[in-house]
Amino acid sequence: MTDNFIGIMMGYTASGKSTAAKRIAKKTSADLYHSAIIRRELGYKFTKEQAKEDFFLLTSDLRKKMDIEVYSKLAENCKESLIKNRNVVLDAGFFFKWQRQLIYKSVTDLNPEIFIVRTECPEEEIFKRINDRHRKFSDSEFNETPSLKAYESSKKVFQDPIGDIIDNNGTPVIISYNSRTKSINVLDTKKSRNLNNIIDSLK
Repeated sequence: MTDNFIGIMMGYTASGKSTAAKRIAKKTSADLYHSAIIRRELGYKFTKEQAKEDFFLLTSDLRKKMDIEVYSKLAENCKESLIKNRNVVLDAGFFFKWQRQLIYKSVTDLNPEIFIVRTECPEEEIFKRINDRHRKFSDSEFNETPSLKAYESSKKVFQDPIGDIIDNNGTPVIISYNSRTKSINVLDTKKSRNLNNIIDSLK
């Protein structure tokens, strides 16, 4: 086992992923990669009206090509950082098992610790945050999905990471984090310095 880790952020729209990702990356001096930024680097840009409509629905085939490109790039960036002996935080939804498997398979030979940080939030707070994103859409590239429809679609397709198997037959450590109450639950009994640092960053 190396000393490096990957923090895979996972959670619904407006559940607090990006804020938590930034805190973890700052605390652990990790390289941070956002799917929203990678989308733009790959040439995918949207108006507020386009973002509200069907393109961002996870139940739609319209975004499948984009997601394959984005998550493949996340996996590529992740491996490059680990080769440089860097920790990595990946800020994306990771609702589908194939998206997580792309990461697992890309780093098998580097054998980092892998954590899934599942951000949670009461639904009424998510609705409030989505409405705020709609009003402030142009203020930040992280406001790209100001849509209740996108949120509802993510609930329909969500594939639980419990039971994920990494290629060496290990399993990722799953950390549940409530972004409103700041409560933390670790679904594993293993302890490590990296785990402690991630938990400390979220408190």
